[in-house]
Amino acid sequence: MKVDETVCTIPLSLGDLDCIKDKSGQNALKFDVVINSDFYHEKFSKSKFYQQLTIIAAITKIEAVHQVRITRSTQIILQNKKVFGIIESHKIPKFPENFQENKEERKRIIDLTDIKDPLSTYQHENVSIWIENGKLFKAIIRINEIIKAASLILQANSDHLLVFIHGEKRIADFYVPFDLDVTSLKAKIIDGEKNQTTLEICGNFSFICQKCID
Repeated sequence: MKVDETVCTIPLSLGDLDCIKDKSGQNALKFDVVINSDFYHEKFSKSKFYQQLTIIAAITKIEAVHQVRITRSTQIILQNKKVFGIIESHKIPKFPENFQENKEERKRIIDLTDIKDPLSTYQHENVSIWIENGKLFKAIIRINEIIKAASLILQANSDHLLVFIHGEKRIADFYVPFDLDVTSLKAKIIDGEKNQTTLEICGNFSFICQKCID
């Protein structure tokens, strides 16, 4: 069997996105990355090369799974615990015989990204959403026709936004992973491509889960 020496597999596992407060009180995103203990002791802890390789692999995985952009030029080493315990195996029960899978897709929480890498939800791929300066929520909605502002209706609660044309045709329907200040929401039509209407929505927000890093 031929071995491809150009391929290196990093034994790591990526956790869910979490929203926290850093020591300066700024909003921040947190991801837990777990690596194999043997790999840590034999490679990661002894080699700067493997440390950087693992960091690159983790960042690439985070960007692919959670659709966020991470600045690679800045790294901070935290004095965190190296071992959190022993991973135990668990039996996974089989589905009961009368189990019926619900094939209807559930609405997904939209991850944060920038305008150059629009989010795609199964309902609408014309929606881009991001956080500006860590304080302001913004969303861009593109409509493939010319629409007057008076014909658009925005409905929103703390984590759900919908946009309608003439109160009937739904053109955007998405969730956000934080609490919106609905009273601060503003919407306006901005310059966009020809034969297209571009709607900008912005407002204040606070993260649903806020923690301080020890």
